[in-house]
Amino acid sequence: MTDSELYVTEADVQGICADDIDLTGTYKLVASGSDYRQKFEYYLDAAHQESVNFLKTDQPQNAVSTLAPYANAYQTAWLSDPAMKGGGPCSE
Repeated sequence: MTDSELYVTEADVQGICADDIDLTGTYKLVASGSDYRQKFEYYLDAAHQESVNFLKTDQPQNAVSTLAPYANAYQTAWLSDPAMKGGGPCSE
């Protein structure tokens, strides 16, 4: 990881909605800007789906570990924003 990029060489995709998805590669850091919240919501939904699978297989600590970074990074101003309500990409 550099100051602005993260390179992923391996990724366990169990629990993500699409089969055979490849999450390896270089990711640019997005910590602000107009699309930050939308990206946050998208990846939070994927993490939620994975956490539900962990809970179904009696692995609550893995579920907590998966969701904790999102809980810690959530911005309270988003709680009152109607655009943040509703399902994400894997909710249907």
